[in-house]
Amino acid sequence: MHVADFAVRRWQFTLVIFVALVALGLNSLLSIPKAEDPTFPFPTFAVVAVLPGASPADVERLVVDPVEAELKALDDVKRLKTTIEDGLGVVMIEFTPGTDPARKRDEVIREVTALRSRLPAELARLQVEEFNAAKVNILQVALAGDAVPYRELERLARDLKSRLEAVPGVGKVELAGLPRQEVQVALDGGRMAALGLSPLEVYQAIRADAQAVPAGAVDAGTRQLSVKTSGDYASVGEIADTAVRSVEGRTVRVRDVAAVAQVDGEATHLVRFDGRPAVLLAANQKEHQNLFAVRQGLGQALEAFRPSLPPGVTLEIAFDQTQNVEHRLAAFGRDFGIAILLVLVTLLPLGLRASGVVMISIPLSLAVGLTL
Repeated sequence: MHVADFAVRRWQFTLVIFVALVALGLNSLLSIPKAEDPTFPFPTFAVVAVLPGASPADVERLVVDPVEAELKALDDVKRLKTTIEDGLGVVMIEFTPGTDPARKRDEVIREVTALRSRLPAELARLQVEEFNAAKVNILQVALAGDAVPYRELERLARDLKSRLEAVPGVGKVELAGLPRQEVQVALDGGRMAALGLSPLEVYQAIRADAQAVPAGAVDAGTRQLSVKTSGDYASVGEIADTAVRSVEGRTVRVRDVAAVAQVDGEATHLVRFDGRPAVLLAANQKEHQNLFAVRQGLGQALEAFRPSLPPGVTLEIAFDQTQNVEHRLAAFGRDFGIAILLVLVTLLPLGLRASGVVMISIPLSLAVGLTL
């Protein structure tokens, strides 16, 4: 029996198949990963090397040339491109399309790690960066406040960052707009002269207390315990209490000859939201996630965080990718509906039954495609 004859004679079975395909298509449409732009794997990486104070010629000779020699020996290398500046070298390596990006990333990291011992000890950074089209920001929020110190904004931002990173489907949350915090020790020249102290003594005392130095081990029966001196100041008060030296039987501390305070460092860039100082948090999602499900989880985390905001600080949405995706999906649905209507009008001279069959076959074909 011909397939068409079977479909007509057993129309109940055909109807069940049609309904099942439509249900599968709708389920796929709701569960398929959604994002503003398509993602695809491409095996391209960047090796970033930072050698402070080195000229471009030194960076090339000491760092870039050895790195390029190791990377060129890898299989499936399509192209190497290098950019060199004062104290900085970036080697871009692109592999042949179709190779496994994860495997190639492991190979690059293995070669760079093995090479590190042969590079200058002054190298401040040697890192492999991976390019991934899926890691784009889906939500950007701003913590803004007019008369709120950056230390308070930083505390709030880091608390919110930990909450957003705990949302299922969220990849990484990055902060922007925070000035570097630093502790300033303002020396009192008159008091130091009266006590016979020099700025170098204060510096050395603070530096010595800030170091954690291994002090060997202690045997405790059958066990051996490692011992190290305590270091790394936990507060500004600990710095102020640092002993400099003893003068006439009295311990002179940093607070006796200097004013110690934690302040904002020199700003390298400024962030404003509606004209107000702000800290930005940008969240991206992991691969193969539903944008709307991840956004819903982020929204719940933001609403749970709002009651903890102090007076004068507001939480604003700076960018929301779901708005663009909703707009595009709505436009797609509208255009698709118009297309089906035009097909129906065009085929009406053939009769309602023939035009109806053609009109139904178009969304049914899309449903099958979505399911696959």
